[in-house]
Amino acid sequence: MKIQTQKYKKWVTAVIFVIVVALITLELTFGIGRSAFAIKVIGQGEVMTAIAHRVRRSCLSNNEVQEINNVSKVQQDILVGAKERTSHSVLYISKYYSDNEGKPPDHEGVCTDLFWRALEPAQIDIQELIYQDMKKNEQEYPLSLWGMDAPDRGIDFRRVPNIEVYLKRYAKSLTLEVNECDFDNLKEWQPGDIVIFKLDRKGPSDHIAIVSDKRESNGVPYLIHNYGVGEVERAGLTRFGEIVGHYRISGI
Repeated sequence: MKIQTQKYKKWVTAVIFVIVVALITLELTFGIGRSAFAIKVIGQGEVMTAIAHRVRRSCLSNNEVQEINNVSKVQQDILVGAKERTSHSVLYISKYYSDNEGKPPDHEGVCTDLFWRALEPAQIDIQELIYQDMKKNEQEYPLSLWGMDAPDRGIDFRRVPNIEVYLKRYAKSLTLEVNECDFDNLKEWQPGDIVIFKLDRKGPSDHIAIVSDKRESNGVPYLIHNYGVGEVERAGLTRFGEIVGHYRISGI
């Protein structure tokens, strides 16, 4: 009987562990609502009891969401362009493309490729804009990061540090703080805004995303980006990495 009881405890522990991991994965991947996970371990040889409690709350009223989503034509176009990209099947491939002006084929790309593709409906040729600005202001751009001594139109627009410099110079810089359920703060995070992250704390900025019009129940917006799983729209603004840039393009 004692052996059977121990086997039962181990089985229950394993099942609970799988459930908790699944819930955490769903939360990190889809960000549906807010979750609080409490895990209590009862002494050695006892059963691990895990309680997963999901708390949902709608912080913003419909009127507040409508106010936030009342954005400029340029932002609307960027949002439309970004959302359209989520219907494409894209492999995360990072390499230099010697043909097609340095642009990867539609089914390939990295985070910066979703960025320039999203800007196309807004009639913004970020490739040309960055290249021309780099030619005139080389000293402003971190060419040394790649061992370069001159701009390269075929790749510069696909590098986050270059995009970051350009946006700092010509776009509107906005808050880096994200406060859940704080309307005054959350209204600063509008659809079509651009967010730059630093995932590797020791290196330069290395990821870029577009703010969506879709929001978590705590008011925090979803992101539209490619972080290795294709071009997707998912929650994670406050959980993805260090936010080092938040910009708005009203017209460049």
